[in-house]
Amino acid sequence: MKKYDVVVIGLGPAGMAVTNMASEMGLKVLAVESRNIGGECSNTGCIPSKALLAISEKNPMLAEPFARINADIDHIRENRISSLSGKADILLGQGPASFVNGEVIRVGEEEYTGKHIFIATGTRPFIPPIEGLDKVEYLTNENLFQLEAIPESLTFIGGGAIACEMSQAFARMGCKCTIVHDRPYLLPNGEKEAGEFLQRGCEKLGITVYNSRVIARVSKRDNGRIVVRTRDGEEIESEKLVVAAGRSYDFSSLHLENAGVEYGRKGIVVDDYLRTTNKHIHAIGDCNGSYLLSHAAMHQGMLALMNTMMMPPLKKKYLKYPVPWTVFTEPQVSHVGRTSAELDAEHIDYEMVETKYSDYENAVAGDKGEGYVRVYASSAGRIYGVSIVGANSGEMINEWALAIQHNIGLYDLMMTMHSFPTMGFLSKRIGENWMMKKMQPGFVKKLLKLFF
Repeated sequence: MKKYDVVVIGLGPAGMAVTNMASEMGLKVLAVESRNIGGECSNTGCIPSKALLAISEKNPMLAEPFARINADIDHIRENRISSLSGKADILLGQGPASFVNGEVIRVGEEEYTGKHIFIATGTRPFIPPIEGLDKVEYLTNENLFQLEAIPESLTFIGGGAIACEMSQAFARMGCKCTIVHDRPYLLPNGEKEAGEFLQRGCEKLGITVYNSRVIARVSKRDNGRIVVRTRDGEEIESEKLVVAAGRSYDFSSLHLENAGVEYGRKGIVVDDYLRTTNKHIHAIGDCNGSYLLSHAAMHQGMLALMNTMMMPPLKKKYLKYPVPWTVFTEPQVSHVGRTSAELDAEHIDYEMVETKYSDYENAVAGDKGEGYVRVYASSAGRIYGVSIVGANSGEMINEWALAIQHNIGLYDLMMTMHSFPTMGFLSKRIGENWMMKKMQPGFVKKLLKLFF
């Protein structure tokens, strides 16, 4: 039996982070990946979806876009394998790992032991229990990029990031797209106004959106076309169907019970430090159900490895770090911190401070005048949450994540010089708008007159 300092199960963003860091530290590392290195993000998620979005914006008539994307993915995958070669022992495509006990895993016929074991197995597409769905062919993000050509029409079940991004990409490339989902607005984990703003952007591209619709059943016509029927009586017909209704967990091959690791419908149970119920085993990334985002997975991998080397007072609680997210649609939608609905539910008093893209000369001049920055903050300027809808929001949101993490208030942002005329200058405008509100009361104006 081979012994290792670190054993990593899964080489997606979380597992790659641990494997790279631990090997660079000189630790003996074993990494196991039953499918493709890079996980969902590199192979069937973030990277190919952004590649398709880029093609749809710059070259929508490109012949065989999926062949181009998959060639690039293959190149990236080979580079990653090469980068790990010699740094860690990699078991790629040799079967899933399963626990023999709390310290030993089996891959194929071989057994391996690790002082610390990191589970980073990710998630799979959730397939909702819709009548007839099991009798038709459907796409998910796992096989969407294996298409040979752009379909004439697509129906997306789900109103989250995958459905919104991919419907826009396919729509630009001449595909008639429809989104149908059971929530009241698109991107339901964000702000209602952001979802409504995004819907208008989708509709400009000819995408039809059905909100608050429960699907009764799915069937296939004699001509091969797919029909989605809602309980409201609508029939939505298309050439192909995409299921983008969330994520699910499958830990059956791991045999977690042999290691004393508890799990449930929402993922593997972890404590504040990403340890499972077996303290020598960590669960990082999507598999613990906390944040299903690649950058959150990478961050958790880093924190979990650091925590194995620290005494309790120095260990890092992963939930203390705000998680920004961006959906790369037109317009882009980004958020960090609490939403207004969450603040209302927690009975937290807050002020909303907003600046519109249309009020900023550089945005208007650059044909980026649609959008806004909206901040929820205390009367003293403590930032609770930020929603940015519009061009470059994905770049702008990171500053707000830093501000929330380090308790930097609106006054400090106002007093920080921002390069002009960048879109990030709108963040400084928020601080200025907040301060101008403080100057509105009559007694403040009277006091200020004493100095002039």
